[in-house]
Amino acid sequence: MHRKALLVVAAFGLAAVAHTQVTAIGPFTGDLSDSFETQPRGQFLGTYQVFGGSNHIDSIGAPNLLITGSWSFFGVTFARTGQVFMGGAGCNQSYVFPGGASKFGGYWCTNTDMPDAVATFYDMSNTLIGTLPVTAPTNGSWTWNGWQSTVPLGHVDVIAANRFGGFIDMDDMEMTNPGGGGFTIPPDNFNVFRGVRESGGLPELTSSDDQYMVIRNGVTALRTESPITLIVEGHAPTLVVTLSVQVENHVSITGLTQRVDAFNFVTSSYTNLDTRPATTTDSVVVAPITGPPAYIDANRLVRMQVRIRADGPVFTNTWRSFVDQTIWTGT
Repeated sequence: MHRKALLVVAAFGLAAVAHTQVTAIGPFTGDLSDSFETQPRGQFLGTYQVFGGSNHIDSIGAPNLLITGSWSFFGVTFARTGQVFMGGAGCNQSYVFPGGASKFGGYWCTNTDMPDAVATFYDMSNTLIGTLPVTAPTNGSWTWNGWQSTVPLGHVDVIAANRFGGFIDMDDMEMTNPGGGGFTIPPDNFNVFRGVRESGGLPELTSSDDQYMVIRNGVTALRTESPITLIVEGHAPTLVVTLSVQVENHVSITGLTQRVDAFNFVTSSYTNLDTRPATTTDSVVVAPITGPPAYIDANRLVRMQVRIRADGPVFTNTWRSFVDQTIWTGT
């Protein structure tokens, strides 16, 4: 296999922070689960290790986090499953993920007379990226709340809506690590919109194996058009938190520019993800997509475009692109 340079589009990734979407999701089974069955019981503490000890939950306010089998106040809460659950006596909670989390959730309720809470979400640099409600019924009625984020979560603070500043109870918690539950979307359709396909098809676009789709430059009406334009489509899974386009390619001459775009189904237009000089040996571009839902249609269709053109003088009329792989990756 040719030596490949792995190129991640860092500048585009930075833009994702400003447009991060934290969204509510239904119950899931994460990489790590915690029902508080293995931690100390009956002790008011400021911190507990959770999710196997690699993460922790901290009190906000008094160090009064408690793991117990039942808790009476205005109502009585019992464990949803197992023997125990966690709550906070006059304190709120902060779930801290030192390695990040892409999904987080669990079952919640309160033993006060006022339901619900608010969750605030922070990324790994402690930047606020979202605020969403937490449904926490009274009378020990456990209710699922879960979320996913397009960037890794650094911590999630849960603040009670009641006047006591706490008494939000939790059980059967789940989290997914960044990259956990990752997927690859292979191409299932392509169109050489401009250029002449000389060899190769879907198998050559699917695997990184030095088996290429070879495309020769074609005729264009305008200088701004790309003499090689390859459109590729695939179908995304039901749940997508993060999504990137991955393209492996090389060209036959120097002096060409490669552009990688993703189709936005909301605006019905392509968004340029990456522009760089095309290389004469295989190189891999991984380009993150900001706001994946806009790039997935109602039938889960995703679409990318690879464009090659000469932005300056070249000394031959004929040149080629050798496309080794066009896929999507995500979590």
